[in-house]
Amino acid sequence: MGKDYDYYSKDGSGVIATKKILILLVCMIFISSIFHNVSAVERIYTIEDSNSNVTINPGEKFNISLEGHPSCGYVWDIRSSNSSVLRLVDEGGWVLNFSVPGSSGIYNWTYEGHTKGTTTLTFVEWHSWVGNDSIINIFTLNVTSNVENSTNILWPIIIVVTIIVVVPTVVIIKWMKGGRDK
Repeated sequence: MGKDYDYYSKDGSGVIATKKILILLVCMIFISSIFHNVSAVERIYTIEDSNSNVTINPGEKFNISLEGHPSCGYVWDIRSSNSSVLRLVDEGGWVLNFSVPGSSGIYNWTYEGHTKGTTTLTFVEWHSWVGNDSIINIFTLNVTSNVENSTNILWPIIIVVTIIVVVPTVVIIKWMKGGRDK
């Protein structure tokens, strides 16, 4: 009777199996890096982008970052947006640029497409207690959302990830066994 098949290596040391497992791990890390966090903020808009037209893809978030001077009494406020089209995910507040009194800071808002449609986001920098006469900056962004339902995109992603991860894994495992089933 012959020696049982040893898929680790010809001498049983496991060297071949270690190399194959290493290759499998590298492949899995590469595949997982392709599908990074799809919910991450993909674009940042600043005052220079005011009056721009923006189209959002399914699952896409974007950030509005506007420089302000709250220590001088000026604040950025949201004047208009359509919450049925866009969802405010995070009102990040104000982040100080420098620790010197009177220095500027950055106001941040993160939005995500909610339903299909268009809306204009409008922000004003002003002394809110004084009123419209105190407005020193206006930021607008015209947004078109192609998102009909955010869950519709999940199934194709799940299917693609399954095909890309499971099929190569099965092939690599079969390759590690030398194409033989025990």
